[in-house]
Amino acid sequence: MLELSVDTYKKQTKIATAVENDALVKKLLACAEDLKARSKIDKRYVEVVRKACDIDAIVSVDTLNKHVHSPNLAPTADHLCSIWDTFAELIIHCLNE
Repeated sequence: MLELSVDTYKKQTKIATAVENDALVKKLLACAEDLKARSKIDKRYVEVVRKACDIDAIVSVDTLNKHVHSPNLAPTADHLCSIWDTFAELIIHCLNE
């Protein structure tokens, strides 16, 4: 859902700083920066997204990717809630564009 939302936003707004084959991290950051430039999100939330792109973050895109692609790693309900809490605002803005 996160990647599809970001891809949809990218297509609708024609962001030039990220292309379709870029890693999710790069696309997320490009969307967050664009949303900030459009005054849809603030600088603090961009930093939340930026931290989530760090491999060592508690809620990270890397861990999310492992949950999706690894049959041996399953997120707990609390972790899924944390992921949603981190990215909900970004997803909603991306889908509303």
